[in-house]
Amino acid sequence: DEPVFNAVCANVSGSRPKELYEDLQEELEAEAAGDCKAIEAAAKAAGIPITPDTAPLDLALAISDILSPGHIPAARVAVASADAVANVKELAKHGAKKKARALEDFMQLLRSARREVRAGTTWEQAAGVLSGESAWRKCVGGGAGGGGGGGGGGQHYPEDARAMFDEWVGKLAAKESESRTKAGLEDGEAFPEDRGRGGRDSGRDGRDSGRERDRGDKGDRGDKGDRVDKGERGDKGERGDRGERGD
Repeated sequence: DEPVFNAVCANVSGSRPKELYEDLQEELEAEAAGDCKAIEAAAKAAGIPITPDTAPLDLALAISDILSPGHIPAARVAVASADAVANVKELAKHGAKKKARALEDFMQLLRSARREVRAGTTWEQAAGVLSGESAWRKCVGGGAGGGGGGGGGGQHYPEDARAMFDEWVGKLAAKESESRTKAGLEDGEAFPEDRGRGGRDSGRDGRDSGRERDRGDKGDRGDKGDRVDKGERGDKGERGDRGERGD
């Protein structure tokens, strides 16, 4: 029967403190979002770019001169400018992740297309075969020949995809050249510099053989001379003996 108790019982269907807090939070978030959009619109109309590197204070000072008086309270301009820069940073971060995933899928497509993409494959040839693949469209677009404005909408990365393709084809060409070189060595082929060294070695061998033959010829002539001298001395000795016996 207490009046206070009766008043509380009559108010059991009212809002609780948490609900009141959440309602206020939603109102403030909606107000901040409106201020941020106003800052972005004013910056776009004035040709002021908002980038991830933009200083919020510099943006606030530039926007303050553009906004109509009372459009956004001065106390909220700096906060709204910081929110605008934060939104740009978040969009850039999300875009970088999206680009990284798209290029990763594109690289995986090149690796899996072993028959379609080889060492001598051109960009136009690859586009004619792979342009229907989702990974190709995400990076290059749907246009044949690598055009970036193809179907599917959204942002594409044709220049990055083309650079990745050229690098991949270059690696395939280098690997193929290395394989041919190894196969040639296994078959007994020699590099030009090896053949040059072989010719020089053969020349040295020939000169060495010539010197050995010269030494052999000289030895033979020496042996023949010795035999001739011995024969002459023997003949003279025999004639002397016969003369003595005759006397």
